[in-house]
Amino acid sequence: MQQQNDVVNCSTTERLQKLRIKKQFTWKRLAERLRLSESMLYQVLRGDARLSEKSLFRLLQAEIAAGLRPPTDLDIHLEQYNVRKSEAFRFIPKGKSEPEIELDEQERQGIARRLKYSRKAKRLSQESLAQESGLEGTIIEQLERAELIHPTQETMEKLCDALGVTMAWLTSGFLFMSDDEVAKLKAQRRDFPALQMLSTSEIEAAYKYFEKQISLQTGALKDIFLEFAKRIRIELAYRKSVGKSDV
Repeated sequence: MQQQNDVVNCSTTERLQKLRIKKQFTWKRLAERLRLSESMLYQVLRGDARLSEKSLFRLLQAEIAAGLRPPTDLDIHLEQYNVRKSEAFRFIPKGKSEPEIELDEQERQGIARRLKYSRKAKRLSQESLAQESGLEGTIIEQLERAELIHPTQETMEKLCDALGVTMAWLTSGFLFMSDDEVAKLKAQRRDFPALQMLSTSEIEAAYKYFEKQISLQTGALKDIFLEFAKRIRIELAYRKSVGKSDV
């Protein structure tokens, strides 16, 4: 447990060094793991550049997978990220008729993917979710099509309550990368190499287990179950795309 807290107060350079030693990576392999160029990684190590939000998130994922940080740090990171992003989102306050800012395409796509994913995880239709949240069905349809540019704070809160997810999880969009990255299933598999060691039947059984457990969890633990279920689905989708029935 002490080891899991070793990197909390470290600089980014120290975190990178600890991860490289723990995983016995070369700097080149570490750069690939974080999807950085080697030159960019060396700039970060020298203090001449900073990691982007996405790269910092990948670093955190790698640290958790290596046992350098506890899984609960994932939820903490998302909560902190959502606080930073809340100024950019600036959801329309209750009772205010004019929007302050528009969500861009990437932000809308992130919310759409997460909303659809969490709705299906609870086995809800759009109509059922509308009833549980007290929202118009057209609002949910527009959100899932990434067409609603000005969602209100009240709308997002009602959805989170109905789905049992946090605002940080639904609005951050972090665990869903850009469309190009999502399409690269093979590249994403490197984040969880342990899955590649399991047979397809074992992975399918694991997915059924996580899917069943999601509805029984709450808060941060539920978010973690949702994320693991998503990772398992990525592996299954990859195997289907390349015609693998078992490994």
